Amino acid sequence: MKVIVAPPAGIGVIPNSKEVVRLGVNTNSPTVANIANAAANSVAVYANGVLVLSNANLNFNNTSTINVFATANGTGQVNVQFVANLTSTSAANAAYAQANAAYDEANNAYALASNAVIAVNGTIQVTTIDLLAANITSISGTTTANAIPVIIDTFPTAMYTCADYTVQLQTINSLHLTRILGMQDGVNAYMTEYATLTSNASLGTFNIILSGTNVQLLYTPKNPLAQIITFNVLRNSLIN
Repeated sequence: MKVIVAPPAGIGVIPNSKEVVRLGVNTNSPTVANIANAAANSVAVYANGVLVLSNANLNFNNTSTINVFATANGTGQVNVQFVANLTSTSAANAAYAQANAAYDEANNAYALASNAVIAVNGTIQVTTIDLLAANITSISGTTTANAIPVIIDTFPTAMYTCADYTVQLQTINSLHLTRILGMQDGVNAYMTEYATLTSNASLGTFNIILSGTNVQLLYTPKNPLAQIITFNVLRNSLIN
């Protein structure tokens, strides 16, 4: 605990002893060893060697700051402020509860990551899911191109070796669904297309190529009327 004294003009402390405040628990020093356990204390305030306040009861009760005011001979005011350097029980309990909550949250996150079991009553919307040895990615977009290759998907050769695509193409009056298997060995790319369904005519063709250190899925639309073609793609990839 420290004592701050801010007297107005004409009011000061005793010149020799510097005594301003005397606590009943210790008459020689304004410092209390264990303020949290101190009982109500008798306080005396002096101004210019004159006792201006005596036997005032002071009880900290775990508060951080207490002010005592007194008038010196009716001519001014002495402000004695006690600042207790301690943490209140309520603040300590709040910090403890917060730490416990953070601990519980960390434990829950660890359990979720360890058990890999997620129960969801609703919808989870994601673009990519990374599994231990695989990846699931969804792709969507539109094009009005005709007979010009469009890059639908790209993935790095260093990450994935094989990919399984499900591709849906749709215009205002046509629907096209197909499956594509592709793989790469770092030198060449290979693919096969199968299980193709169309509601009208085919909306285009596909190819898988190597482009530098990436693999690309190319779509060449058949779209002489320049309609909007919407494509939705689901790629399942196996990690190298």
